[in-house]
Amino acid sequence: MNDYRTIRPHFGLGDLRFGANYEEVRAYLGEPDTVTELVSRHRWITWEYSALGIDASFDPEYDERLLALTTERQDALLNGHRLIGLTGETILNRLQDYGLGKYRTDNVLVVGGWEAESDLEDLEMRFDHYGEETVDRLQFISWSVHITENDVVMWPQ
Repeated sequence: MNDYRTIRPHFGLGDLRFGANYEEVRAYLGEPDTVTELVSRHRWITWEYSALGIDASFDPEYDERLLALTTERQDALLNGHRLIGLTGETILNRLQDYGLGKYRTDNVLVVGGWEAESDLEDLEMRFDHYGEETVDRLQFISWSVHITENDVVMWPQ
């Protein structure tokens, strides 16, 4: 049975490694529900798996290999901890306990919420306001393969 819960920064999801091609991702996650293409300063192709709560993103610049993942699964584990749904205050106060280290936050670029990012882990957490609550809760986690300052991709071994 494939592991859809374990977030592995710089590696992938469970046993699915960054650098996998379309066929390998399809074998692990199945057929995507939706495929979207985003063209901004870079072209990205994202496979969406709504039933799994996972998105897999590919970059044609890197031979259309798996470069990033996003999860909104309530049972997702990052360093053994469930974080999706927790408040921003809880997570930010316990980053060291979660093994995440220092983060920077950005309240300006995100409508309806904010983000916390770590360049060291190439990981981003998105917090959204919930309904009329003033509490921000973690909605999803995105992470990617490590790319150095010189644009060298460090594919997992």
